[in-house]
Amino acid sequence: MGKFLRMVEDTDEVEISCDDAFELLDRYVELEARGEDVAHLLPLVKRHLDRCRDCHEEYEALAQIFEATSLHNN
Repeated sequence: MGKFLRMVEDTDEVEISCDDAFELLDRYVELEARGEDVAHLLPLVKRHLDRCRDCHEEYEALAQIFEATSLHNN
């Protein structure tokens, strides 16, 4: 199956854009760092990050910065 067909098949009825996901990334990372269930609290962001490589890379970078900053402040 082609990449496009897989993308169409994997599309949900409700999705968020990269811009919307990016707007919520800091909150997502902060909640995750506190041990919150981000898949439950922000399911659309979680689903987007699972599917979008670019946004997932942004998430990973932000999570690393957040972790380094938290370690430095403690």
